[in-house]
Amino acid sequence: MESDYKIVRELGTGAFGRVYLIKHNTEPEWFALKTVNLSRADAKERASAEKEANLMRDLNHDHVVRYVASTINGTTLFIFTEYCEGGDLSHFLEDSSGKLPEDLIVCWLYQTASALAYLHERTILHRDLKPQNIYLTGEGDIKLGDLGIARVLDKGVALALTMAGTPFYMSPEIFQMKGYDHKTDIWSFGCVVYEIAAGEHAFDAPNMSCLIFAIVSGKVPLIHTSYSDGLRELVKSMMDRDPDERPSAEQLLNCSPVKEFGNNTQRPMTIIKKFKFRTKWGTHDSSVDISRMFTSEELNPPPCFGEHDIRIPKDSLLLHRKRLGRPSPLGLSEKVKTNTNLSVIRFKEEAIELKLEEDPSHTAVMHSVMRGLMGVMVDSQDRTLTASAILPSVDITLTGSQGLSAETATDAEVILNQIQVLQTDCAKGLGEDKFRRAYSILDFVQDASKLKVRLVDLIGEDMFRKYSEKIMCLRMFENGLQNVGSKKGQ
Repeated sequence: MESDYKIVRELGTGAFGRVYLIKHNTEPEWFALKTVNLSRADAKERASAEKEANLMRDLNHDHVVRYVASTINGTTLFIFTEYCEGGDLSHFLEDSSGKLPEDLIVCWLYQTASALAYLHERTILHRDLKPQNIYLTGEGDIKLGDLGIARVLDKGVALALTMAGTPFYMSPEIFQMKGYDHKTDIWSFGCVVYEIAAGEHAFDAPNMSCLIFAIVSGKVPLIHTSYSDGLRELVKSMMDRDPDERPSAEQLLNCSPVKEFGNNTQRPMTIIKKFKFRTKWGTHDSSVDISRMFTSEELNPPPCFGEHDIRIPKDSLLLHRKRLGRPSPLGLSEKVKTNTNLSVIRFKEEAIELKLEEDPSHTAVMHSVMRGLMGVMVDSQDRTLTASAILPSVDITLTGSQGLSAETATDAEVILNQIQVLQTDCAKGLGEDKFRRAYSILDFVQDASKLKVRLVDLIGEDMFRKYSEKIMCLRMFENGLQNVGSKKGQ
């Protein structure tokens, strides 16, 4: 059976899989197709992941990428979303040089804050805010994306313990294993706004361990004095190390200068033209040339699926088109057309049922998907050291069942296993005595640059490059295990 859609080009590759642009065969309708590898999950776990992704269909906000549907094809999860032809915010920054107009920054701040307020009100955290996940329409409007993947993959401690890529935008509470809520999105958003204004990361360092120290204990930077005091103070408050002191997304909308913008909104392109801001974005010289994006290109490597595998549930398509005020393409059956209302009602009933359902395999599929992302963690079965060998303060009884719920005990076991694996690897590579001394340095050196100097003096440059991240992760896991232990008896 033929599909109504064809693959136009590959849009990108990330930690979760590949993203493709697909187009309806006869109508001007495009979607982004995100693929997630679930090869390590069983059939029940895959179904659970698909249900979680499908819950995102219920979201409807002008500045949130609209999720259309998700399906399972073999061992691959397909997530269909609207396509943002303007690329992402990182493309705009790459195409631009010089000081961005404050009005443009405040416009994007307003649009993103309104999207976050909408999500947070529905108890949805993004957890991965960065320029690459903030998309732009052809007119430059913000569309907050990739939150569905975070929702599908994150459960319990999974994301907090995962160090996939360099975490420029992760909040201090994630590294300190204190647990986190919607305020972690505000920290990440503050880092993004700083980067838009300053043209550089809010926190940067030569390696992961120094970056973590800079985020946890370094000085919070201020954007340039050429911007208004109101904007500078607002961004500073978003990066307050105390989550309770950060404004919520709703509060951001009522802070100056965002509140004033909300009373008299302007579109990004209007602002760009008004201030005659020069950028390659939106031109043929841009890293995202819109005129070329809709031209088919050869896929290399070819996708692991065929165009005949692309099937979007019709009720999801009908709901999406209804929200856009667009009629169904001619290729849809008359039966579906005449039962639009019934399909939408059935979808709403299904979504309500899914929200109430507690799937016991949910945690399992999250861990199955996350295994492929835990690049910093060592995958080894040789665990000859116990946690108390290097970390005498760790309470090994935490992994037992006394006083702990089954879920908490499972979390503790996951963390303890990582501690044991990392200890074994570091002790073998550095020698147990040198490893102990290197680990103890973390207790009294708080400055990131000084930390590197001390560790390099002790273990050498080569060993620092190989083991510094693992030593830092070990400290994070120790804190995480102690926090799990604090749940005991609650």
